[in-house]
Amino acid sequence: MSKSYVQDLLDQRARAWEQAKEILDRCATEKRERTVEEDTAYTRANDDIVRLGRLADEWLDNERVQKELDTAREAIESIVRPEVDQARSQSQASAMERYMRSGDITGLPVSVDGGRAGVEIDLTPSVRMFQAIRQGMDVREARAIYQDGGASAGSLVIPTTFANSLYQYMEANSAIRRISRVITTQSGEPMSFPKVGTHGVGTRVIAEGTVIGGTDPVFALFTLNAYKYGQLVKVSNEAAADLGFDLLGFVAENIGRAVGRITDTAYVSGDGTGDPNGVVTAASVGATTGGSLIALGGGAATAATGNIDCLINLQHSVVDAYRNNNSAWVMHDSTAGTIRKLKDGGNGTIGAYIWTPATTIDSQSGNRMPDRLLGDPVYTDVNFGTNGSAVKPVAYGDWSAYWIRDSGSFRLERSDERYFDSDEIGFRGLLRTDSDLADTNAIKLLQQAV
Repeated sequence: MSKSYVQDLLDQRARAWEQAKEILDRCATEKRERTVEEDTAYTRANDDIVRLGRLADEWLDNERVQKELDTAREAIESIVRPEVDQARSQSQASAMERYMRSGDITGLPVSVDGGRAGVEIDLTPSVRMFQAIRQGMDVREARAIYQDGGASAGSLVIPTTFANSLYQYMEANSAIRRISRVITTQSGEPMSFPKVGTHGVGTRVIAEGTVIGGTDPVFALFTLNAYKYGQLVKVSNEAAADLGFDLLGFVAENIGRAVGRITDTAYVSGDGTGDPNGVVTAASVGATTGGSLIALGGGAATAATGNIDCLINLQHSVVDAYRNNNSAWVMHDSTAGTIRKLKDGGNGTIGAYIWTPATTIDSQSGNRMPDRLLGDPVYTDVNFGTNGSAVKPVAYGDWSAYWIRDSGSFRLERSDERYFDSDEIGFRGLLRTDSDLADTNAIKLLQQAV
């Protein structure tokens, strides 16, 4: 794929943004509402901004996935001698294909639960590799990840492409998983970690021999458990028997996407009782606004409080140490579409727009650079609440303080009995996971009034 094509899409997106701004600016200057023609043109430009951004992301995602898989493949090929690795890779792929198409578990790591055998897929190397590649990992580092992950212990028995594709689809459907800290453990027993409630504050030493005062940090514990999430997909026996059908890719895409979506719901809004402690539950309110996040009037967008103070207040409610390279905004796409109309002037009607659309590609990760709000990147998540009374529609802070724990291996099971009457095979994917906020100072929420 040519990067120039994606850059052209981003340039078109920038032009559409300028057209939308021109309409809003003209109406604000003349202190009137949009005409029917202007409203139609604005809606068209706004739709183009969204459409072109998504199209650019799709092209970049395809290239990024291929780059990541190529890096992983090159790393694995360099772990052992090429001729040995080639034979082993073919054997692994053949074993996985046999399991998917006939249920034969010979040569694969399995566990038995309730009398049913399931294939164990260690996602640890994939998790570590995807995080490292975005930070500019080279092949030598990738090799170390796979060796440390336990290549000799069987972590590479499952074909790399399948494990990486499965995790890629999980991550693509969870903005929270994509930007948070993800850890993996071999077992699923409860694990406790220290949690910062209040940071300590030192005092100035006035003279020699003076007793050093200050306040102690307040620590607590948070426990990460292992809650089970899964998805079941059906495949006809004819498709499974057809060697031309990409059965591995189909199952990885459908199960990975479904598990990513359902776990993301918990990462956002879980109440921590029998499920993960979602960020909206775990984080505290850092700023408030009126009953409506944005009130439209006078042909221009204005914040409910008359300006953008609520967003600035939210940003500065986070401890300054956490307003760093890891800080980001997360909100629903519809909320983003509304905030994008705000300006930094009085009543939001004059000055520059506080939203900066992305027009470049990240040379390191290969992704489109995220749009920015007040200087920090913005990510959208479908599970965040939308603009409305008593809603917490926006989160801001350092997302490395939000921990996601994946317990054990991803379990893939096949059933030939469930859909016997329709001559179909059922594939079930199971993941045990949990999450919580390690430091409530790191992420804050915007609260709308009732």
